[in-house]
Amino acid sequence: MLSRLNRSSLKFQLVVTIGSLALLSGVLFSAVASHLARQQTQLDQSALLNHVAARLSARLAQDMNARAREMLFLSRLDQIRAHEADDDTRMVLLRRMQESYPFYAWLGMTDPQGTIVSSTVPAIVGVSVAQREWFRSGLQGLHFGDVHDALLLSKLLPQNGETDAPLRLVDVSIPVYGDRGTLIGVLAAHLNLDWAIETRQSVLEQLARPDVEAIVVNAQGKVLLGTDGLQAEQTDLSGLHVMRHATTTSNSGLVEAWP
Repeated sequence: MLSRLNRSSLKFQLVVTIGSLALLSGVLFSAVASHLARQQTQLDQSALLNHVAARLSARLAQDMNARAREMLFLSRLDQIRAHEADDDTRMVLLRRMQESYPFYAWLGMTDPQGTIVSSTVPAIVGVSVAQREWFRSGLQGLHFGDVHDALLLSKLLPQNGETDAPLRLVDVSIPVYGDRGTLIGVLAAHLNLDWAIETRQSVLEQLARPDVEAIVVNAQGKVLLGTDGLQAEQTDLSGLHVMRHATTTSNSGLVEAWP
């Protein structure tokens, strides 16, 4: 009798043990599968964001290179660089260039001392810009400035459509040398940042993923192109690990929880 009870008890223990092992195996398998799924999701998200970043970066660089070529071409025209060239002729050429690309907010030329001598906005002819970064850097060679609010032109140029957002610009400047190799002045353009906003929108529309947003920041972590919930230049993202990673590593991504 006891022997049968012992055998029954042993069978029960074996059944319980096997059942427990099966349950534990199922839990472990589920945990591993869940971890692998999360890991794969992160890899997919990282690959997607890398793709978006690469596409957007390439498009912006392509556009800036095109503007650089246009400015270089313009600076080498005889009507611009000749000592006998008159400022009215220069202004006509500047306006034609502005008409060729809708995001040229302003084009102008200075003398070697930094006084504006030709401008698509006549009201600032004669104004000194000798202390502006685009002039000082433009004396040295082709210069691309960081995004900034319109200063001198803030009340002279149309604002951004129906919004109250300030006009934000990107500077491009280049020295102009005369036919005898002497410095004539600096040729400059202000690009409306709407150009970059439209480029970003085009990249995201091609992606066809409404759940994906793209935020453009500078090397200091300041937001240049934000979103509806993250306004430009009002947020500092330099504290994010992903920002520190991006400034030290190229062509790689990182997943981080949004603060």
